[in-house]
Amino acid sequence: ALSSTIKMLMGAFEFEAMYDYAPWSATVWFWLFLFTMVFLLLKLFTSVLVYHFSKFRKIVGPTDTIFTDTWDGIRDLLWRCEWRKDNIMDWDFMNSLANPYADLMEGLAEKAKITEEMSEMMESNVLGIRMARSRQDARSLNGLKDDLQE
Repeated sequence: ALSSTIKMLMGAFEFEAMYDYAPWSATVWFWLFLFTMVFLLLKLFTSVLVYHFSKFRKIVGPTDTIFTDTWDGIRDLLWRCEWRKDNIMDWDFMNSLANPYADLMEGLAEKAKITEEMSEMMESNVLGIRMARSRQDARSLNGLKDDLQE
């Protein structure tokens, strides 16, 4: 029975033999087994995702909720539409197709005089600056502990 259920999970099973023996119970058993296994495997997959998300969340720290992000996205979309409309009204068609934030990160990085490591992390992913700041804070706390022990 165990080998039959494992075969059924892998997609290689003999449903016809079960159906010939007891058609009604074989059909009910097959569908119940299939739905049960799908839900169990989905629950396992979800638990792995939530575990890794919580681990990553501890590294990154608190972030905005999905509703805040959605509202900010809508406001940004409206601002971009207004910006593009203003460029079109000024007969600057090529600029209206450009990204309004194209040089923002580089300009902010120059003004803040960030380190090379922070710059690389900023270019690698969205949370790069936040992760670099977290590492910098951890290093300064470890250095402070060493200074206090001396």
